[in-house]
Amino acid sequence: MVAFDGEAKHLNADSAMLGLSHAEGMDPHHALIGIVGFAWLIGMFIAWLIYRRGLETAERIRRVAIVAPIHRALSEKLYFDRVYDAMCVGGVKLCGGIAYLFDKVVIDGAVNISAYITRSVGKFTGRQLDMQVDRGDFALVDTLANGLAGLMLDVGTEIRRPQTGRIRNYILWTAGAAAVGLLFVLYFDDIAAGYHRIVMHIRPLAVD
Repeated sequence: MVAFDGEAKHLNADSAMLGLSHAEGMDPHHALIGIVGFAWLIGMFIAWLIYRRGLETAERIRRVAIVAPIHRALSEKLYFDRVYDAMCVGGVKLCGGIAYLFDKVVIDGAVNISAYITRSVGKFTGRQLDMQVDRGDFALVDTLANGLAGLMLDVGTEIRRPQTGRIRNYILWTAGAAAVGLLFVLYFDDIAAGYHRIVMHIRPLAVD
């Protein structure tokens, strides 16, 4: 209840201030009409006094110790541009420089290092484990494949060497071998007797 009464009194005081009226002839708004209305005449008169002889009077006023800092501040637009350049433009440039360095050093560094590692691993596996590119590369896969192929080629060459590829030669050699075998079977006794005679004839000569 006390809080409600306090809020009601506050609202009543605000309403009283809004409804406050000045006594007749004492309203400052009427005085401002005359002041503002003739302010441009006063300003034009002061400007005529200062610049009626050119910039000489203005330069003397500017050299006054009290006026010089004000003139400098007004010439620099109350240093707003400098503050803006230092705080906003300079801050943006600083953030941009930091982002640029982060991109070049961290991001590009990580990408370049990963690319270098990938290229090195690929180069090693491709030239040392797979196929030879330059002289001196180990090329494990190609070395094993070429060695096995060369071995099979040498074995095939040696196996193929006695073969001429002509069927009539194979038949001739087979028939000749069969004929020699047949003659050996048919004349085995005569061959054995002849061999025995040769041995008995050579043995005395060997003893002497």
